[in-house]
Order: sequence, then C-alpha cells, then structure tokens
Amino acid sequence: PQVRSRRLDPIPSAGSHPVGEIPQLDLESDSFLLLACDGLWDFTTPSEACALVQASLTKSRGDARAACAQLVRHAAQRWQAFICK
Repeated sequence: PQVRSRRLDPIPSAGSHPVGEIPQLDLESDSFLLLACDGLWDFTTPSEACALVQASLTKSRGDARAACAQLVRHAAQRWQAFICK
C-alpha cells in the first residue's frame, strides 16, 4: 500500500510544530484505525482505547458510532475524576 503525506507549512504565529508519523497500515489484518486528539490520549492509554473499541464493536456488531461514543464516555469519566480531585 502506498502512503502519501502532504507537508503543511506551520502557521507563523503558532508556538508549536508537531511532527506526525505516517505508519504503514496492514488493511488485511488491522481491525480498525483509531484517530484521536490529546483530550482522549491524556486520559486513556492506547491499549485501553483499542480494547474498549474492539469490545464495543463486537457487542454492537460493528457499529463504529457506538464504539466512538463508548470511548468518549470513558475518557470523559476519567477527565471528570481528574478535575474533581
């Protein structure tokens, strides 16, 4: 599979310049692709997120929206517990 990327010039007034990775994906063996922002990753490990999504996809018979909603609820609960300390 061919992976393409396009370099975007950073906005001059922006303070950070993130560097992304473009991994090779194996569409034959990977079950899903999970893209999320730091709001999720700050409160959920990649392993937890993958396990939650896989379980939700199995339970909901492949409903990606249900899996996303479950993952967001999980991160939101962790965020609420964090701010209420």
